[in-house]
Amino acid sequence: MTMLHAAEAVEQPASPALSPFAWRSTSDEEIGSHASRAWFEGLAAKSRRVLVFEPCRSTASGAAAQGVADFEVLCHGRAAHAGVEPEKGANAVLELAHQCWR
Repeated sequence: MTMLHAAEAVEQPASPALSPFAWRSTSDEEIGSHASRAWFEGLAAKSRRVLVFEPCRSTASGAAAQGVADFEVLCHGRAAHAGVEPEKGANAVLELAHQCWR
């Protein structure tokens, strides 16, 4: 379901920065993806963004799926009164979203 919602979101007119959009999937996804690895690496090398929708399962030692990255991002904004001086504010969450889609 998540993949369908993502596809619908990038097809919206408000998302021109996400075009063109290509959808790729494979059933060769276990233990190294021997048949499709080179193909996916070639696609990734030509792509500005890649979304991976395979969830990992938690185990006693951590995530069970390989290829998972975990990032901690810290960003700061500037508070301002929305009714008096909104131009003095800086929305850190909105700017972070813009940076992620560049």
